[in-house]
Amino acid sequence: MEDVFVKVVPGLFSTAEDRDAKRNELTEKHFVPFFDKLATRLADRQYLCGETLTVYDMSVGGILINLFTNPSAKDAEYWATIWAAVPDKVKKYHADVSAEFKDYLEKRPKNCTL
Repeated sequence: MEDVFVKVVPGLFSTAEDRDAKRNELTEKHFVPFFDKLATRLADRQYLCGETLTVYDMSVGGILINLFTNPSAKDAEYWATIWAAVPDKVKKYHADVSAEFKDYLEKRPKNCTL
Protein backbone atom coordinates (compact mmCIF):
# COMPACT_ATOMS: atom_id res chain seq x y z
CA MET A 1 0.00 0.00 0.00
CA GLU A 2 2.79 2.43 0.81
CA ASP A 3 4.31 1.84 -2.64
CA VAL A 4 1.06 2.93 -4.25
CA PHE A 5 0.23 5.71 -1.83
CA VAL A 6 3.59 7.46 -2.12
CA LYS A 7 3.05 7.74 -5.87
CA VAL A 8 -0.47 9.13 -5.69
CA VAL A 9 -0.51 11.50 -2.70
CA PRO A 10 0.93 14.52 -4.55
CA GLY A 11 -1.71 14.31 -7.27
CA LEU A 12 -4.58 13.46 -4.97
CA PHE A 13 -4.07 16.37 -2.67
CA SER A 14 -2.89 18.88 -5.24
CA THR A 15 -4.63 22.23 -5.58
CA ALA A 16 -3.58 22.68 -9.21
CA GLU A 17 -6.17 23.39 -11.88
CA ASP A 18 -5.62 19.98 -13.44
CA ARG A 19 -6.11 18.20 -10.10
CA ASP A 20 -9.21 16.26 -11.19
CA ALA A 21 -7.54 14.97 -14.34
CA LYS A 22 -4.41 13.97 -12.41
CA ARG A 23 -6.47 12.34 -9.69
CA ASN A 24 -8.46 10.30 -12.21
CA GLU A 25 -5.29 9.23 -14.00
CA LEU A 26 -3.66 8.16 -10.74
CA THR A 27 -6.74 6.24 -9.74
CA GLU A 28 -6.80 4.26 -12.97
CA LYS A 29 -3.05 3.74 -13.02
CA HIS A 30 -2.51 2.87 -9.35
CA PHE A 31 -5.64 2.25 -7.28
CA VAL A 32 -7.54 0.01 -9.70
CA PRO A 33 -4.57 -2.36 -10.15
CA PHE A 34 -3.87 -2.24 -6.40
CA PHE A 35 -7.40 -3.36 -5.55
CA ASP A 36 -7.19 -6.19 -8.08
CA LYS A 37 -3.87 -7.34 -6.59
CA LEU A 38 -5.28 -7.06 -3.08
CA ALA A 39 -8.28 -9.21 -4.01
CA THR A 40 -5.93 -11.81 -5.50
CA ARG A 41 -3.72 -11.73 -2.41
CA LEU A 42 -6.72 -12.27 -0.15
CA ALA A 43 -8.00 -15.17 -2.31
CA ASP A 44 -9.05 -17.62 0.41
CA ARG A 45 -7.74 -15.64 3.40
CA GLN A 46 -9.58 -13.41 5.80
CA TYR A 47 -6.55 -11.16 6.29
CA LEU A 48 -3.36 -10.51 4.34
CA CYS A 49 -1.31 -13.16 6.14
CA GLY A 50 -4.02 -15.67 6.92
CA GLU A 51 -6.76 -15.74 9.52
CA THR A 52 -5.08 -13.46 12.06
CA LEU A 53 -4.93 -9.67 11.96
CA THR A 54 -1.36 -8.36 11.52
CA VAL A 55 0.37 -5.00 11.34
CA TYR A 56 0.03 -5.20 7.55
CA ASP A 57 -3.74 -5.31 7.88
CA MET A 58 -3.62 -2.27 10.13
CA SER A 59 -1.75 -0.38 7.42
CA VAL A 60 -3.80 -1.47 4.41
CA GLY A 61 -7.09 -1.67 6.28
CA GLY A 62 -6.43 1.73 7.85
CA ILE A 63 -6.12 3.33 4.42
CA LEU A 64 -9.35 1.69 3.29
CA ILE A 65 -11.22 2.77 6.42
CA ASN A 66 -9.78 6.26 6.75
CA LEU A 67 -9.70 7.30 3.13
CA PHE A 68 -12.00 5.29 0.92
CA THR A 69 -14.95 4.79 3.27
CA ASN A 70 -14.65 7.65 5.76
CA PRO A 71 -17.53 10.09 5.17
CA SER A 72 -15.40 12.84 6.74
CA ALA A 73 -12.39 12.30 4.46
CA LYS A 74 -11.38 15.08 2.12
CA ASP A 75 -13.19 14.44 -1.19
CA ALA A 76 -15.35 11.73 0.41
CA GLU A 77 -17.66 11.60 -2.61
CA TYR A 78 -14.73 10.90 -4.92
CA TRP A 79 -13.45 8.09 -2.70
CA ALA A 80 -16.95 6.62 -2.45
CA THR A 81 -17.10 6.47 -6.25
CA ILE A 82 -13.84 4.52 -6.37
CA TRP A 83 -14.99 2.29 -3.50
CA ALA A 84 -18.15 1.33 -5.38
CA ALA A 85 -16.01 -0.41 -8.03
CA VAL A 86 -13.75 -2.28 -5.60
CA PRO A 87 -13.88 -6.11 -5.80
CA ASP A 88 -16.22 -7.79 -3.30
CA LYS A 89 -13.31 -9.67 -1.68
CA VAL A 90 -11.71 -6.33 -0.78
CA LYS A 91 -15.01 -5.04 0.61
CA LYS A 92 -15.27 -8.17 2.78
CA TYR A 93 -11.69 -7.60 3.97
CA HIS A 94 -12.60 -4.01 4.82
CA ALA A 95 -15.61 -5.23 6.81
CA ASP A 96 -13.47 -7.74 8.71
CA VAL A 97 -10.79 -5.18 9.57
CA SER A 98 -13.46 -2.62 10.53
CA ALA A 99 -15.04 -5.17 12.87
CA GLU A 100 -11.69 -5.56 14.65
CA PHE A 101 -11.64 -1.80 15.31
CA LYS A 102 -15.37 -1.38 15.91
CA ASP A 103 -15.02 0.22 19.36
CA TYR A 104 -12.52 2.80 18.14
CA LEU A 105 -14.46 3.59 14.97
CA GLU A 106 -17.69 4.10 16.92
CA LYS A 107 -16.00 6.48 19.36
CA ARG A 108 -13.84 8.55 17.04
CA PRO A 109 -15.18 12.05 16.38
CA LYS A 110 -17.64 12.12 13.50
CA ASN A 111 -15.65 14.86 11.73
CA CYS A 112 -12.35 12.98 12.04
CA THR A 113 -10.66 12.79 8.68
CA LEU A 114 -8.43 9.88 9.83
